[in-house]
Amino acid sequence: MGYSDEFNYRDCPWCKTKNIAFVKIANTHRVTDSKGSVREWTWLSCPRCAGVISIETSHNITPARFVQVIPDKKDDIEVEHLPEDVKQYYQNAITALNAGIASSAAVELRRTLEAAAKTQDVEERTLVKAVEKLVEKGLITTSFSTVLSHVRKIGNQGAHASDVQLSEDEVRLALSFTTQMLRNLFEVPQNLKRIQEPIEEVQSDVESV
Repeated sequence: MGYSDEFNYRDCPWCKTKNIAFVKIANTHRVTDSKGSVREWTWLSCPRCAGVISIETSHNITPARFVQVIPDKKDDIEVEHLPEDVKQYYQNAITALNAGIASSAAVELRRTLEAAAKTQDVEERTLVKAVEKLVEKGLITTSFSTVLSHVRKIGNQGAHASDVQLSEDEVRLALSFTTQMLRNLFEVPQNLKRIQEPIEEVQSDVESV
């Protein structure tokens, strides 16, 4: 028995559609490795977003056995230690962008920045003022403030009907800079804290001797 059609039904790792029937578009011939394992790769496409995945199956036993899928369904978050609300907006932006909805992604990026600012005790009503306050507190540099202002602008464009169409490349660039900003605000400080704690413990032990 060859590839099983039951492998076609899965969650899309790109647009996050649940339990959708993927379309089989191509597959390799079966390949035998040096240990005698017979493997095959099949490519499927999501009917909703056209995202492609690769499924590896083993044919040493009957019926064929599922081995792995690439990309696998996993958390898209690329930044550690994010507060839950920031994490949700950030993941929404990635999901929308992967689904080809650049305007929605831009809006979610703006919400990500607004939520991130609030976690730093910045309660300014406008994002421009919030960015200025983050710079004043030394949490981000002035170069980041320019980028965040750009994210604010495309977020406004995405939220309102207009003749200006946001490109995927433009929003992906904004996502990249937003990711770096989140790392500076949340991931780096927490990781530094984890590194510093063992050092402080060692110093305390030495001083007590």
